[in-house]
This record gives sequence, C-alpha cells and structure tokens, in this order.
Amino acid sequence: MQKKLIALAIAGLAAGSAFAQSNVTVYGRVDYGFVSRGDGSGATADLGNKSEFVSGGQSGSRIGFKGAEDLGNGWKALFETEFQVNLDSANATATTATNQFWNRHSYIGLTSGTYGTFVGGRVDGARYGFATKYDAFGAGTVGTMSAIQTHQTRADNAIAYISPSFGGGFSVLAAYSHNLTGQEHTGTAAKKAVASDITTTPITLGSKAVAATSGNEGDISLWALAPMYDNGPISAVYDHEEAEMDGTDGKIKINVLAGSYDFGSVKVSAYWEKVKSEGALATILPWDQKSYYLAAAIPVMTNGKVKVNWGKNEDRAAGTIGLGDCKKFSLGFDYALSKRTNVYTDYSKISNEGAGTCAMGFAGTTHSLDVGGTGYGVRGLDVGIAHTF
Repeated sequence: MQKKLIALAIAGLAAGSAFAQSNVTVYGRVDYGFVSRGDGSGATADLGNKSEFVSGGQSGSRIGFKGAEDLGNGWKALFETEFQVNLDSANATATTATNQFWNRHSYIGLTSGTYGTFVGGRVDGARYGFATKYDAFGAGTVGTMSAIQTHQTRADNAIAYISPSFGGGFSVLAAYSHNLTGQEHTGTAAKKAVASDITTTPITLGSKAVAATSGNEGDISLWALAPMYDNGPISAVYDHEEAEMDGTDGKIKINVLAGSYDFGSVKVSAYWEKVKSEGALATILPWDQKSYYLAAAIPVMTNGKVKVNWGKNEDRAAGTIGLGDCKKFSLGFDYALSKRTNVYTDYSKISNEGAGTCAMGFAGTTHSLDVGGTGYGVRGLDVGIAHTF
C-alpha cells in the first residue's frame, strides 16, 4: 500500500501537471467578546468576580493559508498552516502556548479519493478533536466540557492518515507522533515530559536516572487508531491511543467512545473517555481520568440554536495535576446573522465534589498539557460576535 502510494505520487509528478500553480486560499476567523467568571466550589476558592474582554471566546481567532496542487492520476498535494491572532491585545509574544502566533496546526501531505489522505507536521489531536466534535459548545465558550478535561490539543512531530469513506459511511484515522510536545532532542527529559510541575533533572525512575542528553530518551511517542462512522443523521467513533516515553517503562492508554444522532428538531450526543497511565511512566505523567457528557443542540427560530451540556469529570491523577471530581452544566444560545457572522451567549456552572479543583475556562485549552491550569472560578457567562472568512 505504501509503495503503491509513493509510486503513484511519482507518476503524477512525471505526468507534467505537477508543476502547475497551486490553488491557495486565505481563510480565518475573528472572534471577540466579553467573559465574566467567579464564585467558588470545593477546593476552588472564591477570589471575587473577574471580567474581561477576550479574543477567541467561541473559537480561536486565526488566519490561515491552505492549498492544493493537482499531481495527476487522481493525486493532489496539499498544505495548510494556521496562525493565532489575539484581538484583545495583539500580543504575539505571549508566554502561554495558546496565545502564541505559532500555536495552531501546520501540515503538508498527499490526498487521493481512492487511497485517502496522508499528512505530516503539527496536527490537531485525535482525542481532543472527538471530545469537541460531539460537544454542543465545540471547543470554546464557558460551556465547553473540554475545559475541565486534560488534553493534548495538538501533536507535534506527527504523521496522520485518513482513509476514504467505505461501506456506507465508515472511515479510519491513524496517527503517530515521535515526540508529542516540542522539539525532539532539545535538552532535559524533564522539559520533554511537558508536565509543568516536574522540574527535577535528570528524572529518576526507581534506580534508573534518565539523562538530560541521551538520544531519544524523554521523547514521548503516541499512536492513535480510530474507526469512525458518519452517515446521514448518525455519527460515531471509537478512538484508542497509547503513549510511551523513550527510556521509561509504562504507557498512557486512552479510550474514547462517542456518538450523535440528529433528529432534525434536536441533535443529541454522548461522549465517554478514560485516560490512564501505567508503570513507571505514571510517576512522571500521572494521568488517571474518566469523563463523560450528554449534549443537545436545538434549532430555534430561523437561524438560532439552543445548546445544552451536562457532564462529569473524575480526575484522580497524583499531585497538583489531578482536578478531582466535578460536574458541569452549560446552557447557550447561538444566532447566525449571516452565513459567516454569528453572535453567541453562554452560561455555565461547575460543582466540585469534595476537594475537586475544576475551574471555569472559556476555551478547550484551559487544562491542556501545553498551557497548564488557567481556569478561574466555577461560574461563567460570555457574550460575543464572530466572523469567518
């Protein structure tokens, strides 16, 4: 299969059309709004109300470039690269990963209607994509469930394959990252571990010390395999992923099961996941999380949509990484002023159980591994406007 793919790509180049000008599209999103957060629950303290104007409240403001070139014989070369835009402050040198200009995905690849699509670069995380696909609030606003889960939002140093649709709606996603976060071979294993509260260099695992400069030691590889089904009103996915750290025993195992059904008058969806570290790796990346939610999107009027989410997160990870147990309820309203412009408003409330530390964010990256915990309070309200081009 791989040899045939490469051979066809070379044949397409030899055909002559490979040197035609690429078709390049400039696209983007501008999203600006107001967010208010506050109150306390469980171990999340009430520090008073925090109000702010924000960029990307519903979905990140961005500018991107994408294109394709016909290689012949049914093959095309493709590329896409996106850059973060911060409307509230125009800060292109922010220290948090979600605010950096280079934060978003970038990849290049080949695609064929017969053989599927193969890309390489910095790609969107499979699990994060599924968690937000079935969420009525997507990856943004105070309503999104993903803000109280712990995600790797994008995978660095990655390759991915998406099969064509077959059997009436089935397809398969397969992906691999050689080092999930950051450059490979770039210093201490502790830094490569990405957990922000790990600072010991070198890392000691039992009697084994992971050296700061020892080839690939400390690099975190991950593979994902996800059969998917999308046909008419039905959508479903099962995603299995495993991650390992070079030089360290153990794995992180991820399982996701989700689906939705669109009745026309209402679209309902459900999501369940389990993320668990095993062996010595659990002392470095102590993931131990189960999460689930139910969601509904209800069309109203001509261009409106009411959104509802209810979910629970159980995070028993060790140390300060674990969020504990919490529940989250969200209610929102979206109204399309045109095909490209919409206004939105959302309300959400978190209830921590016992010593739970879940906090309110307004994007799915609130507790991602590359940004750390940036939530505030347990009650949130937002209102904003967005335009895509």
